[in-house]
Amino acid sequence: MCGRYTLKTSGAALKEALSLLTEPALQPRFNIAPSQLAPIVTQARPQELTQAHWGLLPRHIINARSETVAANALFRSLLGQRCLVPADGFYEWARHGKSKTPHYFSPPQGILTFAGLYSTFAAPDGRHVGAFTVLTCPASDDVRAVHDRMPVLLQGEARRTWLSDGALSPEALAALLAGLRPPALGHYEVNRHVNSAAVDDPRCLAPASSVQLGLFGPL
Repeated sequence: MCGRYTLKTSGAALKEALSLLTEPALQPRFNIAPSQLAPIVTQARPQELTQAHWGLLPRHIINARSETVAANALFRSLLGQRCLVPADGFYEWARHGKSKTPHYFSPPQGILTFAGLYSTFAAPDGRHVGAFTVLTCPASDDVRAVHDRMPVLLQGEARRTWLSDGALSPEALAALLAGLRPPALGHYEVNRHVNSAAVDDPRCLAPASSVQLGLFGPL
């Protein structure tokens, strides 16, 4: 699955990488968590960033399995509402008995874009608010030792296809996913600050071995 990720990349770099019309003004994010607002690029507005909540309502669904998304009634209805979720790294947790340790995965350079689906819902105050989910796939060789799932990562032409007009047929979706070659990813174990969604600062990326431990955990 994908439950936390980062977006520290500058607005200028995002503008160039995603061919945006204007340079977005964003604060670095070190621990984007479910239910929080995060930028996405939608089919309807492919040259700008749109803020949306991570997790489709009403059940706050943060991930959708790419292998079965076309067969699921909820997700199938959203195949004509696709989005890119920009990131520069993501976290996965390795299980060791009853404990889990967080690891951070990122490419040597550049950004990542997760394949996503989005929708809008009416908030209690009458506003229409966007929400998105991240598609996942079996883990690549770089990720498999830590977790068996990872985000679907789109690059180059696959990004353009994902944002093209209209719905993707199940056959077209399967062909797109089958042709993906995930980028090389490095990773290392990070400290437990990332476990708390309230912590969103560079401490989340500190290697586990560098964290000073207090009586009740990381300082």
